Amino acid sequence: MRGNFWSQVKHLVRFTHIFQPNTSKHAAKIIIIPRFKKLCLEQGFSPSSRLIWHHLGRTMAIYSFSTWISYTKKWRQVLDYSWRHHGVRDIEKLTAEIAQDFLQSMIMAKVARSSFDAYASALVKLQLALNIYSRKRGTNIIYDFGLDPNCNIRKMAASELREDIRSRAYLRPTELVASLPDRWQIIAEVQYQAGPRVSEVLTLRTTNLIGYNCVVLVNTKGGLERTIMLSEKTYQKLLAFLEANGASMLLPGQTVESASNIYRRQLQKAAIQTEQTYEGSHGLRWCYARESYNRYIRQGMTPEQAAAKVSADLGHRRASITAHYLR
Repeated sequence: MRGNFWSQVKHLVRFTHIFQPNTSKHAAKIIIIPRFKKLCLEQGFSPSSRLIWHHLGRTMAIYSFSTWISYTKKWRQVLDYSWRHHGVRDIEKLTAEIAQDFLQSMIMAKVARSSFDAYASALVKLQLALNIYSRKRGTNIIYDFGLDPNCNIRKMAASELREDIRSRAYLRPTELVASLPDRWQIIAEVQYQAGPRVSEVLTLRTTNLIGYNCVVLVNTKGGLERTIMLSEKTYQKLLAFLEANGASMLLPGQTVESASNIYRRQLQKAAIQTEQTYEGSHGLRWCYARESYNRYIRQGMTPEQAAAKVSADLGHRRASITAHYLR
């Protein structure tokens, strides 16, 4: 493929249509997972959750804008590494040797285990894109980077890389929220009180507020709606802002991405002002998770029940993800 690294990546994405931002990821999973389970059972075994998630990575498109940004950035890094260490700058000529050598360099650099997993996931998705490209172009090249769940490079990463166990919760979230101005304070209050993602708050409209301090989140990661509950004061502040701003959290001309960037800069300023480490917007989700977990325990739930409840509150389908928030 001709062109610089970025032009090759853009052409690959456009030609394969692997980025599908207007399609539901959740709807795709509902179709793919039962088929895969049935296939595995026909072959005489029941698939583990790890194998199911790997299969999803190998077969599903990219649905999230943030994931698209993250993956394409990593694809360019792989190409840059390929050119510098293997003399290969054509994305169609990437091989399992190059992909695994790149991941080996991540292990040698002692990146966090979560970072390694992110690069491995990006390579699995690149493998899918290249196979779609090959099929459409009729080149008949089959790409397999050898990154199945039990491959040696993943085992090496598991044994040599540490998990990032640092908590990202803000030490004094109340002070942080109070120091934010205007609607940024409302967004932070909603995140701290109920744990939604910033994108889920920024896409709220008046119709999502259904009374009794309840808010329905519809533009969620994975496409599964959920309902959150706010304090009476925060609910009324949110409602007043929406009614005064044309029923939208976004100002005229703003996108979710641009508003998110402004919000994070405001959080960073507030963190400096309150002498705390800046932990991004997700830091408030961490605060919510930890405080809610402790509250559920006090209410009589078992640790397993409390963790499952927090997982549902955060919009996670895998409790293992939520476990990171409870450290």
